[in-house]
Amino acid sequence: ESYGFAGDYERQVQVLQDLVRRYPAAARDLLQLAALEAAQGRFKAAAATLGRFEAEHSEAVNAETVEFLVGLLLDSAESERAERRAQAWLARRPDADMAAQFASLFLLKGAPKRALTILEPFSLQAEGNERVLRELTQIEVENQQQGRALERLDRLYGAKRMPASLTSSYLDLLLSRGEAARA
Repeated sequence: ESYGFAGDYERQVQVLQDLVRRYPAAARDLLQLAALEAAQGRFKAAAATLGRFEAEHSEAVNAETVEFLVGLLLDSAESERAERRAQAWLARRPDADMAAQFASLFLLKGAPKRALTILEPFSLQAEGNERVLRELTQIEVENQQQGRALERLDRLYGAKRMPASLTSSYLDLLLSRGEAARA
């Protein structure tokens, strides 16, 4: 609920747009406006609002707001711009888990090649990070790189270090490659 307009989202958007146009916009107001615009399917407007949020409140930008913006850009069919924004965040704050989160979002939104581009720089961490390993395996499969995924899982299985959560993926890969005897 924003400024007493419970349930009247269009009115909330109008009031917030007027407020941020007339006065220096509070970070909270810009985030709320972007969320309301996104809820109404106005992804480009929401992305523009978040762009303003980042420009005016750089101290308040965090991984969640960047992920929100990346998702909006993907929903606006601006996958190249979304990739650049995710890459810029990761260049300043390298974090394998956040890379996996971004990559998962790209995969979910139908951009598997961009997902791989986001996560590949963190592939060396996959064997010690279950989340990165899980996402990388799925993304490689989506990008027709089953051989790479299977090779990595084979290595982990042989060393008895493969997480149980990847057993199903491992078996699927073996079966898809015609290696039922190993499954």
